Amino acid sequence: MRYSANQAGTTDPSKCLRCGTIGSRKLTRGILVEVALGFFVKGSFERFDFGAAPMLEINETNSGDEFSGAIGHDAEILRQITDLRVFHYGPNLWMLGHIEPLEDLQDQSRRRIIIARILEEYPTKILREGSELYRLRVNPDKPNDEKQYDSPPANKQGHGRFCRVGKPIMYASQDLETCIHEVRAAVDDRLYVATLRCETDLRLLDLTAIPTEQVTDFESLDLAVLFTFLAGEHAYKITRAIADAVEEAGFDGVVYPSYFSRLRSGAETVGTVFGMSARRHTLWQEQENRKVVRNLALFGRPLKRRKLSALGINSVMLERVEYHINLGPVGF
Repeated sequence: MRYSANQAGTTDPSKCLRCGTIGSRKLTRGILVEVALGFFVKGSFERFDFGAAPMLEINETNSGDEFSGAIGHDAEILRQITDLRVFHYGPNLWMLGHIEPLEDLQDQSRRRIIIARILEEYPTKILREGSELYRLRVNPDKPNDEKQYDSPPANKQGHGRFCRVGKPIMYASQDLETCIHEVRAAVDDRLYVATLRCETDLRLLDLTAIPTEQVTDFESLDLAVLFTFLAGEHAYKITRAIADAVEEAGFDGVVYPSYFSRLRSGAETVGTVFGMSARRHTLWQEQENRKVVRNLALFGRPLKRRKLSALGINSVMLERVEYHINLGPVGF
């Protein structure tokens, strides 16, 4: 916790009221609370197949739990200064993926019912003619050939979140940094980006929208879809089935939450207010929407079919990468 406190503190030549040190970095009560939230709560987040939750929480009303070692020492100092107590958090089971529509999506016999609801309850987004987007390639054979930026050939299909052999998908974004995250770029990769222009209106199903629901979190289609797209490769069988249905319904593609939304926005995508998902409160929905980074998946070969054109192709040089680090406890 000392590392986080030193990063957040301010240089102050005065004498510390607690330990008497002069000239060290100082914390106000407010900064200390933020440090404690980062260390104990954000630092104890655990991820599951679907969903995530902190294993520790802090507040002034809980009596707190006993911790040994350095964690117990830090927790006691926090209590003395702020009256905040650290305790083991028992997350709501919906945070761990126990959501009825999500469980149905994992069951092949019930999946089509939920996908039909997705098609009905999520809005259409029109990407207007003239809109621009980015398509990034890693180590292409002919980087100046615009055909290299269309959907991949048959021998390279079947590895992505939506595509399978015989169903080409173009992955793109209107956020260049997200493209770099998505391709898992390494230092020695040669990166090239095509700036693409829509030559016609594209009709997309927007899976990043928050649909209107009058249900509990355990019944939420919104949370089911969000958790599916923030999951790893084990969710691909679901996302591919969704893509098949969306394409059959006549859409040009989908807008979907990037797997890297948390790293790009810097915010946990599973926020709660009084134990309920913050996405369920209209007051918080705009803030929750900003946590999600949007990707595009376009069906077929939009460049070949002249739905898109390449305005230009450029090399991409990664000059600097910064990590915003948060430490957390272990062995509690």
